[in-house]
Amino acid sequence: VDWTECIARTSVMSGLWSDGAVWDQGVAPTFCSPVVVAAGHTVTVDVLTAVSSAAVINGVLRASRVAASSWTLVMGDLSVESGGTLDYGSEADPIPTAYNAHLVLSSGTFAARYGLTVRNGGNFSVRGATKTPYAFATQSITTAQTSLTVYGSTSTDGWQAGDMITIGPTTGNGTATTSSRTISSIAGGPLYTISWAGGTLPAARVFAATSPIIVANLTRNALVRSSGTIVAGTNANSAYIRNLVSNATSFALAHGEFAYLGANVAAKYGIVFDGAGTRGSVSSSTVRNGYDGIQLNSSSNNDISGNNIYANTDIGLYLITASGNDVTGNNSYANVLRGCHVAFGEKNVFSGNNFHSNAGAGLSNGSSNTNAFAANNSYSNSGYGYDIQNAAYNTFEGNDAYANSASGFYLLNSANNTLAGNGSYANTDYGVYLDLTFIPREELDKKL
Repeated sequence: VDWTECIARTSVMSGLWSDGAVWDQGVAPTFCSPVVVAAGHTVTVDVLTAVSSAAVINGVLRASRVAASSWTLVMGDLSVESGGTLDYGSEADPIPTAYNAHLVLSSGTFAARYGLTVRNGGNFSVRGATKTPYAFATQSITTAQTSLTVYGSTSTDGWQAGDMITIGPTTGNGTATTSSRTISSIAGGPLYTISWAGGTLPAARVFAATSPIIVANLTRNALVRSSGTIVAGTNANSAYIRNLVSNATSFALAHGEFAYLGANVAAKYGIVFDGAGTRGSVSSSTVRNGYDGIQLNSSSNNDISGNNIYANTDIGLYLITASGNDVTGNNSYANVLRGCHVAFGEKNVFSGNNFHSNAGAGLSNGSSNTNAFAANNSYSNSGYGYDIQNAAYNTFEGNDAYANSASGFYLLNSANNTLAGNGSYANTDYGVYLDLTFIPREELDKKL
């Protein structure tokens, strides 16, 4: 290595990453050179080979809209400072369908992790090309087929050959009940036939009005991932995203793909909204193969909607001491522990979510009160559909629980909850199990 190549680079003007004139050393950054994007400058990543070590953004760092781009960090953190902006697409200016924009965060070690931190006053946006997150199969799928049908004029918006899809179950339980395949072709409309490569399914899907077959698309053209892919154990080397902003529009992730993020380390579990007052949104995105998919840590009044939260090692969506959040229309599935866990929060609203194929409960609520759960489906989990413990004054209306390996609804030491119009059937254990150990009023008051 020529260590003179590792001298830090600071922008001296706005322009393209690959243009040496943009940098004070007269040459673009190398894999070992730290980078600073100075305030007042806008630097555009315009090549597939952009690399650096640690990076600090005081100005604007953006992905190109007229070329495919990829930026890889090596042995260093990425920090978006107050006044800085990391722009991987926005609602006003998304990444066009024709191009990919990739951000690859540095791998590390369990003790020395690298990641992306967005500090209060900074801005981070991801907005890939519009893509419908998931659709519903219109008929049964046999073990001899390599195609399925979905209906609706927008059901496959943005879908294309090469995309990775998952096909959810109608029976059985556990992570293996969901299968992933690669789209080979899409034909027709508004009744679309999706053909896939990767072989037939190991189990049939039996279509019924009460058991939807969810077909989710995981691929997005705006991708943020860790170069390290081990998220569990002492050999974990994955990166993380930490949100510290207080302005809800300053952390906006939409139609993006987020992969291999997080490990069992405080504040670095995955995509983490870290602390009271932090705000933001994650919508129509894929969060896959991380530790915790999305964690709201004492973070309130956020919007988490329309995401595919898939195959994470711990919990898909984790809310701890978080209140007033709107969690709508997500699929949290094939996670190794639970689909969703809510602890010590209140007044969160969960509506129209699907929790399936998780290795534990679909949704669990521990000591979290006055939340509303409506029109959710929790099925084919290797545990309870809804696991409610030490929780009070929650409402469950119009939810379904089926094909779980334990009870559909399990309530332990939980009083004054309202269950109305729910369905619970074809579970291995009870449809609804109530263990209402008496909780004194004064103890309930403490919980509330």
